[in-house]
Amino acid sequence: MSAGTVLVTGGARGIGRAIAERLAATGWDVVATYLTGRDEAEHLARTHDVQIRQIDLANRAETLAFAKQICQEFPLSALVNNAGILEKETFDSMTLDAWDRILEVNVTAPLILAQTIGPGMPAGGSIVNLASIDAFVGSYRGIAYPASKAALLSLTRSLANVLGPRGVRVNAVTPGWIDSGILPGSYAAANITPPRP
Repeated sequence: MSAGTVLVTGGARGIGRAIAERLAATGWDVVATYLTGRDEAEHLARTHDVQIRQIDLANRAETLAFAKQICQEFPLSALVNNAGILEKETFDSMTLDAWDRILEVNVTAPLILAQTIGPGMPAGGSIVNLASIDAFVGSYRGIAYPASKAALLSLTRSLANVLGPRGVRVNAVTPGWIDSGILPGSYAAANITPPRP
């Protein structure tokens, strides 16, 4: 018997893939989104019976349409807002376009999905937002990313206040540095230490 249906954003690689695989292995019907990494997403679909959807969460219109469509397709009882982007730059080279793009994916998209999906979840439903330790310590290289994750923590608290009385739990987790593929290349392959905040 299925544990329910869960949407995992950014499920093709890294932390999102591990989450999708674990949920599928423990009886959940998993729908996972991806933007790039089609081969990885299709492999996940084949090996773990996960349904996949391609979406650009930096495109607000696309996110809004997807959120509405996914509610029509599935009776979702859980949501994992894992998708995120990180762009490393110096303070002097940071652009507002990058700021807007990072905030859109890391904060606004989780809000849109929670606002659309959350009210329809059954009692006992759950939303989990993937934040970061950078939310607490900031960064020397990449101001937008830690700011977005701090905002996501605040958003999580507000969503918990609103959805909690309806029986939907909202929580966040704050991983430290993990070579999850969010940055181009691989720290392990390059034999270097991940950058510190």
